[in-house]
Amino acid sequence: MLKKFFTKSKRGDIADRTLALAGVLQAAELIHEMATSGNYNWQAFNTSIESIYQLDASNTLAVYGNSTKNLELGLSTLEKLTTQDKTTLKKQSLIYFFGMLGFERSLRSRNDLMEKLRTHIEKVIAQTSYFQNTTHTTVLSNLADAYGEAMKHFKFRLLIKGNQQYLGQQDIMDKVRALLLAGIRSAVLWYQLGGNRWQLIFQRKEYLKAAKKLLNEA
Repeated sequence: MLKKFFTKSKRGDIADRTLALAGVLQAAELIHEMATSGNYNWQAFNTSIESIYQLDASNTLAVYGNSTKNLELGLSTLEKLTTQDKTTLKKQSLIYFFGMLGFERSLRSRNDLMEKLRTHIEKVIAQTSYFQNTTHTTVLSNLADAYGEAMKHFKFRLLIKGNQQYLGQQDIMDKVRALLLAGIRSAVLWYQLGGNRWQLIFQRKEYLKAAKKLLNEA
């Protein structure tokens, strides 16, 4: 059952699904930024990482710090994805986005791995209390390990492309893997709320309208 990873959410409306999908896209954008320039939006990064810890959130927005502003990067990317003009979208970010959706689908078929992953995350949450820092280097390293332990059971590998000056740094790669886990967490939530890939084609206008509304509220 999915609830062995995260508490199963009730089927959400389009706004809930838009928030969760924006969570996946935000992680994808951050990974691309980090891999190519070594720089990234700290607020967006913290939101993505801290969303991993929200295993039993009371509602969708609570997963992302109770503020749509925390998902501005993901929502603006979703807005671009759902319009006709996608020329400003980064190709590599889209590869990461669809890769994380694929990982979620594979992970969903393995209840044992879902349970182990939740247990691993619970241990990391305890560490955040010890360090009093949700993005401490040791915490991020353990999140990266949690991602690696879960994904090693699947043949598919998501290749991260960028500048080797940054990709060769262990702390950068730990952050990248932690973001991959954050993106998968949002993908799980999206599925739980009733999301599926067909909606990206047939409900594109609904997602665009919801993303614009949420951005105006940020």
